[in-house]
Amino acid sequence: MDGRVTESWDAGAGGIPEGPFRAGQTWTNWATGLLVLAGVVSVFAIDYITYDLHTLYDLQAGSPVALERSRAHTRLQDMSTAFIVVFVLAAIVWLIWQHRSHANLRALGAQGLAFSPAGAVGLWFVPAGNLVLPYLAMRELWRASDPETGPTEWKGVRTTPLLPLWWVGWWSGVALGAIGVGKGRGRGVATAGELISRDWFFAAACGVFIATAVAAIALIRQINGRLFVRANKLGRSWTGWSGWWSRS
Repeated sequence: MDGRVTESWDAGAGGIPEGPFRAGQTWTNWATGLLVLAGVVSVFAIDYITYDLHTLYDLQAGSPVALERSRAHTRLQDMSTAFIVVFVLAAIVWLIWQHRSHANLRALGAQGLAFSPAGAVGLWFVPAGNLVLPYLAMRELWRASDPETGPTEWKGVRTTPLLPLWWVGWWSGVALGAIGVGKGRGRGVATAGELISRDWFFAAACGVFIATAVAAIALIRQINGRLFVRANKLGRSWTGWSGWWSRS
C-alpha cells in the first residue's frame, strides 16, 4: 500500500465499515468549478443590474431611454437564464458530492450518525425542514470526518465557522432574491421606483451569493480533505501515516 486511497477501499480500523470508501475528489472538483462559475455569473449579473439601474434612474428623471431599457431587459433575461442553468447544475453536483461524502463516513466506521446518505440529500426537499435539517446534516458531516477522532468521539468536535457563514449566506441570498421578485411584480405594471428597488435587492442577493460560493468551496474542499486523511490514517499504521503525510 503506497498511502493513496483508491476508488474502492474498506476501512480496516475504528468502527465497523459499511460499504467501500469511494474517493470524492472528482465530485469535489466539479462542485468547486460550478461554484466558481456561479460566482462569475453573479459578478456579470451585478454589472448588468447596474446598467439596468442607470436606465431606470434616467427613465425616472424623464429621459427618453426606450432603446436602453430594451437592451437592459434583454441582458437581464439572458443572465437570469444563465444563472438558473448554473444553479441547477451546481445543485445536482452538490447533492451527489454530499451523498458520496455521507456514505464515506460509514465506510470509515463512523458510528452514531443521525443522517443516512439518501436522507441527507432528501432533507433539502422537505418544506420548512430544509431551513434547518440540511445544516445539521452538513454539521454532522464536518464533525464525523475529523481524522483525529474515533468512531464515536466525533460528536465532541467543534463546528467550523464556515458552516454557519455558508448557511446564513445561502438563505440570505434566497430571501433577498425573493424580495426582489416581489418588488418587480408590483400591482399591474411595475413603476420605475419599484424596478429600482427590485434591482437593488437582486444586486445584494448576487453579492451575498458570491461570498456564499467562496465559503461553500472552502467547506467542501476541507471536508473532502478530512475524509481523505481519515481514510489514509485508518488504512495504515501511525508510522506509515507519518510517512504518507511527509510525502504529501
